[in-house]
Amino acid sequence: PLVSGIVALMLQANPNLTWRDVQHILINTAERNDPTNSSWLLNGANRYYSHYYGFGRVDATAAVSTAYSWTNMPPAVSQTSGTINVNVAIPDNNPTGVSSTFNVSNSTISRLEHVEVIFNSTHPYRGDLSVTLTSPRGTVSQLIGSRNDSGDNFVNWTFMSVHFWDEDPNGTWTITVRDNASQDLGTFGSWQITLYGTQDTDTLALFNTSNGQVSLLETVQDLPASTTYNTFASGGPAPTINGQWVMGDWNGDGIKTPGVYASNGVFYTTNTLGTTPAASWTGTWFGLFGRPAVVGRFSSGSANDCLGVVDSGNFPPYGTAYALYFTCNLAGGAPPLTFQWLSVLLPDSQGYTGAAQFAAGDFNSDGVDTIAIRRSAFIAFTNTPPTTLLSAFDLAQYIGTPSANDYGYFVSGDWNRDGIDSFGLFYQNGYFYRRNDVLWNTGVHQVQRVGSPIGTSSIQVASWRNGTATGFNAGEATGETPTTSVNLVHRLIESDDPLVIQSGQWSFQSAPSASGGGYLYSNGSLEDVLTLEFEGTSLEVIYLQGPSLGTFTIVVDEVAVRTVIATSSDSAFNVRSIINYLEPGSHTLQIVPVRGVIAVDAFDVTVATE
Repeated sequence: PLVSGIVALMLQANPNLTWRDVQHILINTAERNDPTNSSWLLNGANRYYSHYYGFGRVDATAAVSTAYSWTNMPPAVSQTSGTINVNVAIPDNNPTGVSSTFNVSNSTISRLEHVEVIFNSTHPYRGDLSVTLTSPRGTVSQLIGSRNDSGDNFVNWTFMSVHFWDEDPNGTWTITVRDNASQDLGTFGSWQITLYGTQDTDTLALFNTSNGQVSLLETVQDLPASTTYNTFASGGPAPTINGQWVMGDWNGDGIKTPGVYASNGVFYTTNTLGTTPAASWTGTWFGLFGRPAVVGRFSSGSANDCLGVVDSGNFPPYGTAYALYFTCNLAGGAPPLTFQWLSVLLPDSQGYTGAAQFAAGDFNSDGVDTIAIRRSAFIAFTNTPPTTLLSAFDLAQYIGTPSANDYGYFVSGDWNRDGIDSFGLFYQNGYFYRRNDVLWNTGVHQVQRVGSPIGTSSIQVASWRNGTATGFNAGEATGETPTTSVNLVHRLIESDDPLVIQSGQWSFQSAPSASGGGYLYSNGSLEDVLTLEFEGTSLEVIYLQGPSLGTFTIVVDEVAVRTVIATSSDSAFNVRSIINYLEPGSHTLQIVPVRGVIAVDAFDVTVATE
């Protein structure tokens, strides 16, 4: 009743909320109760969850406050595996159990909400069985535990879990069935997994042009949480400082990464989200010094986005005329440039004022980006592709002047996932005003108070979309703001290194396939603990998988962040579990066995150095 009353207040604050919006708000604003309880774990989206407490205690004030300015979630999408037949005997009274996997690739879902499993098994005493589901990010959800239930069989039993909330679904999903008592025997018959979630909208990428910092924002919600920013030093070549920053898919993998048109006439691009050494950026020569840069998918025949620069000149008596020079050849060097005549646009003679700003977008959902120009309160745009070499700016929007803070920075993106790009203006005070349509004047701005994660001046923005191939934490630690001189260095620490303190009974096993020629293993006693004190921003635990291996928990700074099931039908070395959200400084890692034999090879620590 109490939560129902809170939801009623949320709906009073914003009657447009759907049931999915309500769930998102409650989860985003929940507080961890009993935070020292060992049941709290972090899922693969850096979100705390507990099998006892869910996402925590409802915060009524925060939920209602968030509801006021909430932007509705895009439509839900789903993906199902169909029936996966297993028909394998479940080992009796055996902690290893039996596992089955399903691989998800190129999912239309960017962020998970609900995961549903339909489970079938024969067993004369079904209370002996426990079932867990493990996501590609390593999150483990217990679908059912052993209990006093003398009934027989599971016939199309449906389980639902929200523990994978906001995770990227791509990768291998593993269901494990264990028989935790003796005598009665059973068979794992079949299962089916259905994923429910949402596709990401375009959001903002922010650039501090004075120092090369980048901050990728993962939401269009107002007042984003600090965990929704991924901030890192770009590492770009020296000429990129004070350049014109953009985001684009430069290699056709579906992921937008940074690019910079520098003052030396070179367009620099990287295919990496995160700090990229200067020598790894690709340079493409344009030579149009000081001209506006604009990028997009200018050709339907191109697998990647294209680079463009807008040249201009006086065209009397009409005013300033513009022309787009672009290339979709991003191999570097000096490729031939294609030319599109843009004509005289929003001229002074017709009363238009202010600097000309350019953006590109797909304004009619045909898969090809075209050009838009903004001067003060007015935008002119076209659906004529650059490859036609023609000009037809027959469309316009009055975007107005939503803020007097400064002139504003013009940007285009699909902010509501309707398949059509629209326009927005970002101001140096951290306010972003956007439209979700390309009509002349609906008079409606969506407002997002982005804040100032990387400064309050010299900030440029571009649209980007969180790519499902990498997940959000593709750069350095979320919320971190390193300087431009920071380099990331990997340090490999073997499990038998003196830095790793062994408690209990650990044994060393030689193995040529291990990183240091061997690994440590434990028979699963809770007293067997490995402890490593280290400095760094991320850590990878390198361990072994195999049919005879069990489960362990990764504890960082006294918080159990992940339970890892090393049981697998195939034996493998160099399996990694990544913790990549740490603040710079000292941390303490512990490996704690949960069940069965575990084998730890090494630890890969990432250290930020100047």
